[in-house]
Amino acid sequence: MILDRPPAALACALFAALAASSPAAAHAQSASTNAESDANALLRQADAAFEVRDFARALQLFRRAYERQQDPTILYNVATMYAALEQWADAIATWRLYLERVPDAPNRTTTLASIRDAEARLRAAPTSVVPTPAVVTPPVVTPPAQTFATRTRWPVGAWVTTAVGGASAVTGAVLLGLYAGAVAELESPANCSRRTGGGFDCEPGALAIRDRAQSLGTAGAITISVGGAALVGGLVWALAGRSSERVPIVTVSSAGITVVGSF
Repeated sequence: MILDRPPAALACALFAALAASSPAAAHAQSASTNAESDANALLRQADAAFEVRDFARALQLFRRAYERQQDPTILYNVATMYAALEQWADAIATWRLYLERVPDAPNRTTTLASIRDAEARLRAAPTSVVPTPAVVTPPVVTPPAQTFATRTRWPVGAWVTTAVGGASAVTGAVLLGLYAGAVAELESPANCSRRTGGGFDCEPGALAIRDRAQSLGTAGAITISVGGAALVGGLVWALAGRSSERVPIVTVSSAGITVVGSF
């Protein structure tokens, strides 16, 4: 159907036709045709990806098609791919943009229902929780358990005195034993005989035995006396001069058990 146009309108139409026949207009028309062709190719690839449920690739191809050809109907497909990938916020925003561009869209009621469903799913989706950094509590360091022992310190001089006194007492006892043997030898009938009125009649050789017995007796008495005195004095000194101290002999810690002491 051809509508009658007034002369002015007809002039404008002719001018437009002439302008369209210029080289610049022809170039623009060619570029628009190429963009539409590319967009259609991308849409076919997107449909193929959608058929095999490759929603991520279909989303990428639909977006590229929309960049080539600003057809608002493509926005509906972009939003649908966002929903298929459960990217609800992007799906809602893209569906709303589609309705803004196409207010009288034939599928407006369906699109609004899709927006409400996506909003419900977005509210029901678990929110990402930022993990709270764990508070590291330093371990409680328990002081090592120690077992103490009481060690007695004895004065060294006291033990030396006691040892010397004991040795002297033993030496004195040995000398007195020799003295007793010499006396027994002196009183034997072969050397001396007892007188009737008292005393002994001894052979000349018995005098040497007598002198030796006297020397052994004197030396033994002196040595055992001095040794006994030193022994008693050393013991008294040791008991009076001793001291006590607490010494840890077993230490239990995380590193193990440490034993300190003399064996």
